[in-house]
Formats: sequence, C-alpha cells, structure tokens
Amino acid sequence: HDLYRSEKTEKLLVDYSDKKYGFESCDPMDTPMVEKSKLDEDKEGKTVDPSHYRGMIGTLLYLTASRPDL
Repeated sequence: HDLYRSEKTEKLLVDYSDKKYGFESCDPMDTPMVEKSKLDEDKEGKTVDPSHYRGMIGTLLYLTASRPDL
C-alpha cells in the first residue's frame, strides 16, 4: 500500500506542477537552447517575480530526482 500511495502522491504533484507552472504546454526537447550561449539582459522586458522561478526550479529538481522516468 505504501508504494501505491507514493505513486499516487507523485502523480498529484506532477499534475499540480503542470497546472501551476504551465508545464503541460511544454514540448519536450533534448537541449532547449544552444549550450554555453551568452545570455543578455532584456532591458525592455517585463519584471518577473524571482520566487516563482525558484519554486519552478525546485519543483523540477525534486521531480527529476524522485521520478527518473521524467
């Protein structure tokens, strides 16, 4: 029963993360950008909440560590 609960909990977290961060609209890619590309600040871009992105990265790190099939 514990394994079943764990899998169910993981599925709920994946589904919640998909909705919270918009992952369901992502298309899988091997490498989403050129490696070692220099990124420049977008001076005309809109301000973002860094805690939103920290939460997203934390969620992705947890999911990839706990779900190797992702």
